[in-house]
Amino acid sequence: DDYFYIQKEIDKLEYQNYLLNGGEMSLSQFRLFHTNDLIKRVYKTIKKKNPKLIFSIAPDGSINNNYQYHYADVQTWLSESGYVDIIMPQIYYGFENEYAPFNKCLNNWLKLVTNKSVSIVPVLAIYKSGQIDNDAGKKKNEWKESSDIIARQIEEIRNQELSGYALFRYDFMYNNTLQNENSVNEMLNIRKIN
Repeated sequence: DDYFYIQKEIDKLEYQNYLLNGGEMSLSQFRLFHTNDLIKRVYKTIKKKNPKLIFSIAPDGSINNNYQYHYADVQTWLSESGYVDIIMPQIYYGFENEYAPFNKCLNNWLKLVTNKSVSIVPVLAIYKSGQIDNDAGKKKNEWKESSDIIARQIEEIRNQELSGYALFRYDFMYNNTLQNENSVNEMLNIRKIN
């Protein structure tokens, strides 16, 4: 599921004690170190219980945000064994997003994979269908003006020969009060390519 760093003050005392005892890491390095330690221990515990169980994490779709705000060392998780089996980046961006266009974002994630035992399974934003995307800059109307974004993203994922994809949020696919014309058309387009 989601991985986001908990409130920013939670480790204040631990970090102060670390510095008082001669620690030299910056706060960011300290947080990355401890997050990596946590992820590695969770992975080890899962595999000890049942080696066939799969451990996946769904971090922010922005690689930079993972480092700057969530202290998720996704490059390490995708390059070294013993952290995760699957990374599910929340790539909630359209193709025309001014800051993080889908193709560029997906390709940046793929460049990080150097451990072939770790898979990338992107999470796509079905909930944005028919909505204004205020985080997309000048192209904020892309999801309102197009009803095949998700289908085209799935095609791109298949072209990259990835293991699959996930859609967020389930209720936007099946709850009539949340659906709009674009989201219904998105689902019809997905069915056509499946």
